[in-house]
Amino acid sequence: MSLNEVSLIPFYDLSRDEQLDILNWRNNENVRKWMYNSQIICEADHFQFIASLKQVTDKEYFLLLSNGVKIGVVYFIGINKEQQCAEFGLYANPAKKGVGHILIETICDYAFNKLDCKRLTAKVFENNIKAIALYQNQKFRSYKQDKIDMEHNIICMELTYENWKF
Repeated sequence: MSLNEVSLIPFYDLSRDEQLDILNWRNNENVRKWMYNSQIICEADHFQFIASLKQVTDKEYFLLLSNGVKIGVVYFIGINKEQQCAEFGLYANPAKKGVGHILIETICDYAFNKLDCKRLTAKVFENNIKAIALYQNQKFRSYKQDKIDMEHNIICMELTYENWKF
């Protein structure tokens, strides 16, 4: 699939049913186990969060469609236009397999070409081998390790525009 067949739809432009689909994905055990907040999110909190996205400039959350099929979520936090950087996250529709490369390629394309980032970062649990391999395949490199609590170590990864471009 080429990136030309991919659509990004902001969370706040989604129908209620589409927003509920995303909530169900996010609450799926195989998705939430990789989130900083691994708790189940209730509908009220989910809808409140989506409404809040209209008021902020440092976060963008999207449903990603490929050929009209809902394949996952990509998001950017800590968007800093002045420093030309952002952090990203992603999760796939639990019913879809093998879509990680589309998600990560879309993230890089959007960050570098739409957000005008020069540096893109991610934080990933050190035991999330699939995510680390996916990011490394896109030329991300580890630049720091950290702890978020007593149980979870994370790897901070980055990709610069210069490294992505070539």
